[in-house]
Amino acid sequence: DDDVLIQAELDLTLFATRIAPALSITRRFVGEEPYCPVTAKYNQTMRWILPAHGVELVEIPRKQTEDGLIISASSVRAALLEGDDAKLKRLVPDTTYAYLHSEQAAPVIARLRAAKTKA
Repeated sequence: DDDVLIQAELDLTLFATRIAPALSITRRFVGEEPYCPVTAKYNQTMRWILPAHGVELVEIPRKQTEDGLIISASSVRAALLEGDDAKLKRLVPDTTYAYLHSEQAAPVIARLRAAKTKA
C-alpha cells in the first residue's frame, strides 16, 4: 500500500504541476474502479491531489450489463481465465467476442493464462 501511494503521489504531482499546466488541462476524466485495488488507490489519490492544483476530477461510473455486471478489463480477463463464455459474451461487443475466439487471440490468451499461473 505504501509503495502504491508513494508512486501515485509522485505521478499525480508531476501531472498536476507540470503536464496539466503545460497543456492547459483543467479537468481529468477517469473511470471508477471497483475491482483493482491499485487503480482504486490511484483514483483515491487523484481526489485530493488534483483539486489542490486546480484540476477537477470527474469519475465516471462503469458501464454495466443489463443484469448489473460491471464491465471492466478485469472482469473480461476473469471470464477468459475461468472459461466462462456466457459471462464473456455479456461483457464485450460481438466483434471483441469474435476476436477472443480467433486464432489471432490465442497467443494473447495463452500469455494471460501463463501470467495468472505465476501470480
